[in-house]
Amino acid sequence: MSRSYRLTPIIGHGSAESEKWDKQKAARRWRHAVREAIRRGRDVLPVPHEIMTPWGMVKDGKSWQGDWRPDRPWQLLGK
Repeated sequence: MSRSYRLTPIIGHGSAESEKWDKQKAARRWRHAVREAIRRGRDVLPVPHEIMTPWGMVKDGKSWQGDWRPDRPWQLLGK
């Protein structure tokens, strides 16, 4: 495996390597909202997208980029 390389270069868009911190924060907020709803005796529990929005996270998804390089950002525009 020492000579292996990534066959499909998939990169994330945004300033972070991972969304782990954002996902942890969102899950904590959702669990807290569910606990509060149960404690207050509500019949309907909140769903995750009522509490957090995936559009507010650091990264903006992933995409396949052939030979994208950070010094050539115009490649993301397809030019």
